Amino acid sequence: MNEIPPVLSVRNLSKSFDGLPVIRDLSFSLAPGAFEAVMGPSGSGKSTFLHLVAGLLAPDAGTISVAGVDMATASDDERTLFRRRNLGLVFQDFNLLPTLTAEENIALPFLLDRRPVDAKRIAWLLDFFGLAARRRHLPHALSGGERQRVAIARALAMSPSLLLADEPTGNLDSANARNFCGLLARLHAETDLSILLVTHDLIAASATDRIHLLRDGAFVESFVPSGDRELAARRYLAAMGA
Repeated sequence: MNEIPPVLSVRNLSKSFDGLPVIRDLSFSLAPGAFEAVMGPSGSGKSTFLHLVAGLLAPDAGTISVAGVDMATASDDERTLFRRRNLGLVFQDFNLLPTLTAEENIALPFLLDRRPVDAKRIAWLLDFFGLAARRRHLPHALSGGERQRVAIARALAMSPSLLLADEPTGNLDSANARNFCGLLARLHAETDLSILLVTHDLIAASATDRIHLLRDGAFVESFVPSGDRELAARRYLAAMGA
């Protein structure tokens, strides 16, 4: 039986800024349908790692394969097109266009790709994320939790191979953060979407199937949190030498 290749494969990845190593000979893989998190203190390289995977940064060395495409050697235009069609990106800042409604923001990737809007897909996303009644509202009329739900729905509009989320609960209060984590878990359970979450939030990380701990640009430990935030906290503190 042929082994199913990973949706994400990183090998011997390195990245420095102004001569300062941020990512150090890092290797990582994510299986199709996996829901995993990367945690680490500020300056550990979490966001840099995610931006390298997404093709927003070019590595100094190493390979990055996403759904079989080598992001490390692709041109800027090739990465942009691949990212739009195959990657879902969610950031701490919602990055919604203020003059577009919630529904129009979600449909934006289709317009940027110059293809007809998939009305059924947009309607499903609005319903799944509880936004149907807010579809005509502009971002300023939405709560923080609703704006983040619009952002993730937009990231999923074109049915990506991989969802990458960088501190997605950073601008949410604790109640909205828990709700958002629940939505991610439900999304994974119902669609088997591959999700990689970069976060410092123990609540968010504990909702995933596996946590990878990053320190000084290298992974130092991986474990299954089993939904136990206290376990995740203990393992995190021990690995960070706290």
